[in-house]
Amino acid sequence: MQLNKTLIRPFTFSLNMNLPYTVDEVNNEIKSYDFTPLGKGRHISGFRSKILDEMQQVIIDHSFLDEFYKFDEFRQMWPTLTLEELKNKTSFNCALYKDSPGFSMGSHLDSRQLVVVGMIFLNPTNIPEQNTVLYSNKLKDNPQNLPSGLGDGWVMANAHNTWHSGGNQSTQDRYSILFNYAL
Repeated sequence: MQLNKTLIRPFTFSLNMNLPYTVDEVNNEIKSYDFTPLGKGRHISGFRSKILDEMQQVIIDHSFLDEFYKFDEFRQMWPTLTLEELKNKTSFNCALYKDSPGFSMGSHLDSRQLVVVGMIFLNPTNIPEQNTVLYSNKLKDNPQNLPSGLGDGWVMANAHNTWHSGGNQSTQDRYSILFNYAL
């Protein structure tokens, strides 16, 4: 399994995970999960399966803190911490999410406690109504849709210009792995 990244904006990469599994194999694992409601239209579950455990390990092995720390602008956001200190102060979190039709998160910045956040989608195909949209500021300038198909996703350092929105305005459930490095 390989994770490819492309820098698309400051502090933001698009991701593609080449999965050695079929859509049916991934969907069969997802169907075996029990989800806990988090709020209107959003549900969460931990990992306990081969495919999702492997995907989580690929994300961990990629070490996004190392990737972002290469950028001077990122280091300036954490001027009193070396890379090792930042790693020691953060913890990696990863979960499976199901967003029902109608779920919506308006334009927002993530909690400042999240240093890096990302998603990998597990949908059979890209459905534009399920995409995450990136913006360059709170006025929603320069919108950019990111695909939501199987293995597609994004990762961003939490910064002043990583405004984004997302949700599920389709008629099908949206599945994703949401991960972060949190203080």
